[in-house]
This record gives sequence, C-alpha cells and structure tokens, in this order.
Amino acid sequence: MTICEVFGMPSRAGRISLWLLVLAGALLASPAIGQVDGRPLDPVADADDWLLPKRWGEVRYGLTVREPIDSLRLLQPRDGSLVRWIVPGEISVSLEVHQGLMADRTMTHKVEHGDGVAGAAGGGAQEALQPLRLDALVRDLTAAIETAGAREVVNTGLHDWVEIGDYIGYINYFVIHPRGEDTRPWLHGIALLKIDDLNVIVMRLECQPQATELGINTFETMLHSIELEPAHEVLDRLRGWMHNGENFLNATTQDDRLSAMLPDQLFRVREMVPGDGGRIDEIDIGYTRIWQRYQDNDYYRRTLAQLREDNAEAKLEGVDSFRVHGNALVMQTFLRAQGSEISRLQETVESVEGGGISEVWNLKTELRQPGDQRFGRDEGLWVETGIRDDIHLSEATTINRIEVIREGTPPRQITDYVLARERDPERRLRFPSARPDAAPAGNLDALQWQTPERAYLSQVDAMLVPALLPADETQTYGFFVYHAESSSLAIRLMRVEPQPDGGKVVFIRPTIDMAEQAMVYNAQGELVSWFFPDGRSMVRTTREELARIWRVRLPHD
Repeated sequence: MTICEVFGMPSRAGRISLWLLVLAGALLASPAIGQVDGRPLDPVADADDWLLPKRWGEVRYGLTVREPIDSLRLLQPRDGSLVRWIVPGEISVSLEVHQGLMADRTMTHKVEHGDGVAGAAGGGAQEALQPLRLDALVRDLTAAIETAGAREVVNTGLHDWVEIGDYIGYINYFVIHPRGEDTRPWLHGIALLKIDDLNVIVMRLECQPQATELGINTFETMLHSIELEPAHEVLDRLRGWMHNGENFLNATTQDDRLSAMLPDQLFRVREMVPGDGGRIDEIDIGYTRIWQRYQDNDYYRRTLAQLREDNAEAKLEGVDSFRVHGNALVMQTFLRAQGSEISRLQETVESVEGGGISEVWNLKTELRQPGDQRFGRDEGLWVETGIRDDIHLSEATTINRIEVIREGTPPRQITDYVLARERDPERRLRFPSARPDAAPAGNLDALQWQTPERAYLSQVDAMLVPALLPADETQTYGFFVYHAESSSLAIRLMRVEPQPDGGKVVFIRPTIDMAEQAMVYNAQGELVSWFFPDGRSMVRTTREELARIWRVRLPHD
C-alpha cells in the first residue's frame, strides 16, 4: 500500500492534472504558462535528463543527493541552508535540515557514550527530547511563506505526500507575487523528508515563471535521488574520527602548544562579490589580528602596571581579571560594508595548572551603522562570557562544566546581514527568501553543559590544533567543542590534506552541520590563508599593507 492510498489521495496522474490547473491559474499573467507541462511522471526514471551522476554528501546525516546539470554549488550560503545549487535560467535549489530540540545534543551523547540518553553531554536534565512532527512543520513552513510580506502568495494546496526509500516526504508549491506593479511572480517549491524523530530534510525551489519546467523537474528528481546511510554506519565513522582526535590531544604537550604560538599575526579580510559583465571581483572588507601567548604572573603584573600609568585605580578587566595562568588567544577583527562597521574582539585563556577555573573567554561584537540608523533593540551589541570550571555536586562527585552568558545578537547574524547588503546594496535578492528569520533580533541566554570527558577542544586549542596536526598524512580528526556563533556544544571535524611543499590544508567543519572552511599552512606551520564557504577569505599581510589599504597604524603591542 502506498502513502497515497493510506491518506486517501488521488492517483499521481490525477494529482498532476489538478496541480497543472492550479498553477496555471496562479501564473496566468506570466508568458511562460505553457511550460508547466513538463513535470516528470517518474522522477526516479527520468533523473538522468536533469541530474549528474555526481553526488553531494553531508557527513552529519550520511546523506547524498545527485547534483543538477550545469549547476553552481554554494556551500553554507547566507540564507542558513547547508547548500544551494544555482541552475541556469534563474533557478535555485537549496537544502537544509530542521532539528527537534536536543537533536545535536543527542548526537553528541551517542558519539561519546554510545547511547541516546541526552543529558550528561548535552544540556540540563530539565530539558526533554522534542521530536519534530512532520505535519506541524509543514504548517509552520507554509505559514512562514504566506506571511513573508509579498503582495500575494498563492498556495496550490496540493499537499503531495511521497515515499523515498523508507522515508516519508511532502511536497508543495507556492506562487509569490512581489509588491510593485512591474514585478514578475516567482515559484517557490518546498519539500520535506523525515529522516528520524529529530531531523527533517527541507528542500526549497525558487525560480522565475519562464523556468518552471526545468525548475520543477530538477527539484523533484533531486528529491527522489536522496540516499541516506544507516544511522549506525554514520555513528561508527564519527566515533572513529573522535578516537583520532582524542589520541592526538592526549599526545600533545604544553611544549607542543608553546611551539605553535605566534604573536601578532595580521590578515586582510577579503570577499568575492559580483562585478561587471558577470565577473567575480575580490574586495577588501577588513582585517584581523591574532595573538597567541602564555600568560603568567609576570604578564598580569606588567599589564596592571601599564594600566595604572594612566589611572592609579585601574583594575584588570575582561578575562585578565580572572588571572588564569595558561595559554591565551586574542582575535581582533574589523569589517566594513556599505558604510557599516563591525568590530569583534575574542579573548580566551585556558589554564595549564588544573583545578579551579579551566577556561574563561569573552566575546564582544559591535555594529555601527552610518547616519542615525539603529540595529535592533540592542543597537548591534553582542557580548558573551563563558567559563569552564569544576563544580562539586557532593563530597564524592565533581564535574567539569561549561557555563555561558550570552546577550544581544549573535555575531554571525550581524556579519551575514551586513555583508549581504554589500553584495546587493539595494537588498534586492536574486532569489527572494521567504524565511521570516532573516532579520536579526537581540536576546539574552544563560546556557550550561557538562564538559565531554574526552576529545574536548578548548577555545585556545581550537586555533592551535590545526597548526599542530601532522602534515604528512591524510587523516580526519573529530573533537567536541563549544561553538560560540551557534552557542552550542558541537562536534568539530578537521580533515588534513598534505601539500607537496611540506605544508598542509586543514579543512574544518566548525560544527558538523556547517560547510568546510580551509586553513592553509606553510611548511613552517604558519597560517598563510583561511578560506570560508561564503566567499570570504583571510590572507596574511603586513602593517605596511594594512596602512596602505585602510590608512591605519596598528601598534605592535
């Protein structure tokens, strides 16, 4: 018995005829209405007409999908999806995953302990698993599309349930009429595929009316090409990578860390943007400074003395006020786009003495906009303070925990919002997004987790370890890490590819759900460039070059 029979739905041929009538009415004003009759009767059998044999894969879910012919793949685009394919003819297909509460935390616990109990490594016992109901998610996503602010949204209402292997899916189409007299309608397709109780794949189609036939055929054949590995195979592979990471951390000494610390590294921050005639240009949008050092009593004494040269009552501030003796990382970033300026400061220290405070960090991001513009209720200020320390539950029980206080708008949302304006100054998206969560909003959160017992990567080691990984073999390492931009305890993967010159490229997934970044190291273990999937990059530079580009004189200390 098929899903259609279970739900009492008409046959596929009947649904196609009905669907064509509805869509024809919705696109009546479009000159391309005659092209909608190409919807594939059998997306599985007809796949070769629309898709390449090549597959794109996502390791978190063991998911692969065939890619469209003549498409451009964008990893981790700024709309929040995992991947987006751009197909000639103004067609866009994206893929994302919606998660139930504690989906990531359940995965973390399964990898560490081999079971599905989500508590020790993933959050408080007061939180319970909240599965995703497919019908509820369909209603929520449909409501979000219909209230996206367009002049008119036509819901075809043909809730088409499909079977893909052992999984149940859903597909529907909307015709969006933007505001304005001269605007053209566009087609928004949405498909959902339930992986398990906590994860649902969401695919979206956006295309102009003249590309309806190609868009729909590509979209539906991609949906039916999805394949998923058995969950136990995905977990076994992740556990193997985590074992590699655990062994590496256990073998890494303080002397190793000190050898990899480099003071005052300078980088240009660049971004790829559309140029004239379809050309892609690369422009400077800012710079980054990175300090790595060991902080002891002499450091704190010297720093306090410098402060008191100007103010006799001055006190140590930020992470320095904790006076932690250990390895420190400071990253300072300045970005500018469309007149807006983003300043970001990250300070973190990890103790090497043991006991008491294990780690402390402070992140501050501030957005300044030109003129009198304001950015949300918090005016673009985002601050996070984190601490990892031991707490005593009883005389016999002590655990190491991570506690975070976060206030304001997360920095990734601020950065993406501003840089998106740089790419499209008038904010006219080529493929208008129906997602209502595109605008950032301020909030206040207090979070805590129990620190994973093995393969945990501190905020300092998150920068040191890529430089220390062996450059003579291709290998993947997994770690548990606190990821500030998503405020989550996550799994981080680092994949090493040796280079002929003795250097290496370390491909990093900041969290297992995010696309890879690439950190390029020379044979001396120095970071020379850092590439991000959204088109940004960091390239090593000098004070003289930054002075020429930005007219700034950066002090050495």
